[in-house]
Amino acid sequence: MMRIASGMLLVAAAACTSGASRVDTGALPVGRGELYYEIAGSGEPVVLIHGGFGDRRMWDDQFEVLARDYRVLRYDHRGFGRSPAPDTTYSPIRDLIRLLDRAEIDRAHIVGNSLGGALAITFAILHPERVRSLTVVASGADGFRYPQSDIEAITEVIALMRGGRQEEALTKWLGNPMLAVVNTQPAVKEKVERLVRENAGIWTMAAWPQQPLTPPARERLGRIRIPTLVVIGDRDAASVRTFADSTARMIPGAERVVLEGTDHLPHMEQPEEFNRILKEFLQAAD
Repeated sequence: MMRIASGMLLVAAAACTSGASRVDTGALPVGRGELYYEIAGSGEPVVLIHGGFGDRRMWDDQFEVLARDYRVLRYDHRGFGRSPAPDTTYSPIRDLIRLLDRAEIDRAHIVGNSLGGALAITFAILHPERVRSLTVVASGADGFRYPQSDIEAITEVIALMRGGRQEEALTKWLGNPMLAVVNTQPAVKEKVERLVRENAGIWTMAAWPQQPLTPPARERLGRIRIPTLVVIGDRDAASVRTFADSTARMIPGAERVVLEGTDHLPHMEQPEEFNRILKEFLQAAD
């Protein structure tokens, strides 16, 4: 069991009768808020960073499986899941550093999806000494120029939410081209819809993270010298596929895997195949 530091809010720690790993949960104070997190298993540390279509539960199909061989940490970004929304701008990089310190993790395998993937890349650039390996899922480095249509799709959802038209806003978000495959898989679609609705508050948060890099992460990819895996869904949005592909090609020695029949959430749509690929990579990187 992880050592519980003084002042930690221990919410629960339970072992399932099925033999699943014990899960320690807590909340790390950050500014005037906190980060909710969960840790299970033992071995080399693995950190799972979720994307914008949900919270830590987006990794349900990986959390318990990886905990059989690794010490796995997953958490909710500020404003997502059980982590309260921020009331001022903040650094998600600093949040992650503090979380690793709290869990007494010196170096970890970092795995991130979507916005979590971009965060993982920036973290690896700024703090390579804390990263054992980097896995980027359906994402690329910050600094690429998104098509205007992609930007307008996001700003429209924000405008609808702030205008009190929540149902219309969430329907548009759930119809995003990034979820082309999700919307054809009933079980995955149901879960993603639930996560999106339960995290609807992210669209009206008073503050968002801000830690711009100059030059941007895209221009620093050549500095990454750790084992890197980039997983791309062949049916993801065109811009995401392009940025992910460019990111993989710009990181020296990066392994690039295209998972056919998946979009922006390959770890949820094809969990068994995704887990096989990830575990093979992590074993080789140890």
